[in-house]
Amino acid sequence: MNHADDLKITDQIARDFLGEQSNFTIEFLGEGSNNVNYLVKDEPEIVIKLSKPEFEYKTFSDYQKENWCLTKAHELNIPSPKVLKLGKYGSRVFLIESYIEGSPVAHLDGSSSFSGEEKIKV
Repeated sequence: MNHADDLKITDQIARDFLGEQSNFTIEFLGEGSNNVNYLVKDEPEIVIKLSKPEFEYKTFSDYQKENWCLTKAHELNIPSPKVLKLGKYGSRVFLIESYIEGSPVAHLDGSSSFSGEEKIKV
C-alpha cells in the first residue's frame, strides 16, 4: 500500500467535500480489513475511510451496509458517527463520516466491565 498516494487521494476527497479553500490537516488513524482511515482536522472534523485497492470490488457494498447500521444506531440513540457521503474517487471507494472522539474499539479489549453476555447484547 502506498500511503503517499492514499494521502493525495484523501486530500482531494476532503477538498471536494469541504471546499478548495479549506485549511485542514490530515492525520492517519489506522486501517481496517478493507480500508485505511484518515482524520481530516477542520471544522468540523471528519473521517475519510478509503478502500484498499485490493478490496475495491467489495468495499462499496460494505460501506452501504455500514451506512445502514449507523442509521439504525442513530434511530436507537446509540452514539455513533454520521455518514456524510459515500462515493468513488476514480476506482477507490470512500466513506466520509463525522468524527467522534474516543478510543478505537480495538484498544478496548479487556477494559470493559460488561460481562460477555452484556457485550453481545450491546
